[in-house]
Amino acid sequence: TEEKEEELMRILKGGCAYTEYYVPDSNRWFDIRSSKIQWVDGRTVVLYTIYEVTDKKLYQQKVERQANNDFLTGLYNRMRCEHDVEIYIQRAREQGGKGALCYIDLDDFKHINDGLGHQYGDILLQTISRSLRGVNGLESTCYRMGGDEFIIIVNQEEYQHLDEILTEIRN
Repeated sequence: TEEKEEELMRILKGGCAYTEYYVPDSNRWFDIRSSKIQWVDGRTVVLYTIYEVTDKKLYQQKVERQANNDFLTGLYNRMRCEHDVEIYIQRAREQGGKGALCYIDLDDFKHINDGLGHQYGDILLQTISRSLRGVNGLESTCYRMGGDEFIIIVNQEEYQHLDEILTEIRN
């Protein structure tokens, strides 16, 4: 689009050393690098190189997803939970807000896996994960810690709805 071309020209004219540029219309990523060089006639000029890095960017996003998400349920994992808890606590301290951390453990889950098989246990975990993600205010603050354990963070923006959230989880 014209706007994107203008933005790209501003980047190029700025003489910056490196920038990443995303073109939403084509879903493509570019690295733009600039460096000052001496031209053959002695003038100092800026050399721009543009590399298309879409495959690299998509691969990075895939690796990040694998590092932060549980492969079975798609929920965030323990590592991401620990990171997010620190951020939410710090934000609540700075802003004087409140939040809640809810721990969910499925009773007798081992009996489902042993009695019906792991494929049924996996289906149950996936169903529970979808249900948790579907609770208003929890779309991005649900975590699978492992096995049949889940953590829910109710951040300070949603804390006022804690009773409704807990009721919806129970149902």
